[in-house]
Amino acid sequence: MNSIRTRQPERRRRSGSTLLMSIAANGFGVVIAQAISLVSMAFVGRWYSPSDLGVLGMTVGAVAILSPIATMTYANAICVARNEADSLNLARLAFIGTLTVTVIGIVTSFLFFINGIDGWINAVMGTLLLFSTATLGIITQTTFRKRFIRLRSVALIGSALTVAGLRIIGGIASPSGIMLIGAVVVGNVSAGFIMASRYPGILAGRFLRGVRRRSLFRTARRYQDFPYYTAPHSLLRYGILAYPPLALGWLADEHVAGQYTLAASVISGPILMIADALGDAVTRPFAQALDKDQATAVAAVRRLTVQASILAAIPVLLLWAASSFLFSTVFGPAWSDAAQFAKWLALWGGAMLASRPLMCLIPVVGLQQALLRVEIITAVLRIVFFTVALLFFNSPLLAIIVFSVLGLLQSITMSFKVFDRLSMLGDRTIYRKDRAAS
Repeated sequence: MNSIRTRQPERRRRSGSTLLMSIAANGFGVVIAQAISLVSMAFVGRWYSPSDLGVLGMTVGAVAILSPIATMTYANAICVARNEADSLNLARLAFIGTLTVTVIGIVTSFLFFINGIDGWINAVMGTLLLFSTATLGIITQTTFRKRFIRLRSVALIGSALTVAGLRIIGGIASPSGIMLIGAVVVGNVSAGFIMASRYPGILAGRFLRGVRRRSLFRTARRYQDFPYYTAPHSLLRYGILAYPPLALGWLADEHVAGQYTLAASVISGPILMIADALGDAVTRPFAQALDKDQATAVAAVRRLTVQASILAAIPVLLLWAASSFLFSTVFGPAWSDAAQFAKWLALWGGAMLASRPLMCLIPVVGLQQALLRVEIITAVLRIVFFTVALLFFNSPLLAIIVFSVLGLLQSITMSFKVFDRLSMLGDRTIYRKDRAAS
């Protein structure tokens, strides 16, 4: 018994060190990739016009809305699947859905929305961006399932270098919005190849061979809470991210949409990638630790939330102090509006980063349905106020201020709900220990 007691702290330390190493390895790749992306954005701001970035922002926004629909968010379940058979079937379901939506998108664009060669090129590039983004998400979740965290970091860095190189080449040769979209597509493909190279036969489509319809249907039913609850949650999350550039492009002009796109790329992009990396590294270890020692797992998440909050406060304070100077120095005087947008977007992005460890635990602690209601209400309010500010006040800055403040309030509200549920778990654990001791 004494030997067992002495081994328990050692096991906890190993588990904690493994979690920290996963976060560190994943975070290292994200930080390096974002540093490369930010350096390349300095060239983009000098060589490309705001209208070019507006085209990129509107296309990426549309893809962000369609990607959860394409995969039915079954890709999100790969990492937490009960066994390898379910994980493989979930990857198959997500990929089949992606292929279906891609084909529908091509046919629909060709029949109804293409006018001339430029329209055809736009439709093809948008469809390729959708397919590459959704497929990359499937491969990334499979990588996390296998705990190949370092491989994902290498893929992120390789993709960032590819995108940065193509942006610079395009800026020298022929800067345009299509060139920016093509760079993102090639970057997604390069990252996908790096990660897929670890799995023999995946590039040849072997994982689609020997598919049994009954097995797929059983897996789909077993994880039906993901399309029912996680899919609307993802659709709301990415739809909210996509709505501002789309609305600014439709209701204002592509120039303003480009200003927003640059601000979002500099602020929201890095923050969201770091937040996703943090969440992907935390979710599965927490789900496993919760079955063994709830009190320890809950305490670890609370510490991680405090650390994420401190990390999120750094860019927020920096941008509020010197956003105008930074944007005019790095990108040029033409991006003054982007500097003002970035200050308010930083509030929203910082709140998302600080609350990300808690948000990833929503499926684990059973709060999907309750928090979905909060997101629906907040999303409706944000879209309505954003549209009203554009249509009636003709003020993109006012629209972004209201949009960001409502996002901040949403993150605070959802964090308190998850904290409340975690407190209940911790109390129940303590109660069980006290009862066992008595």
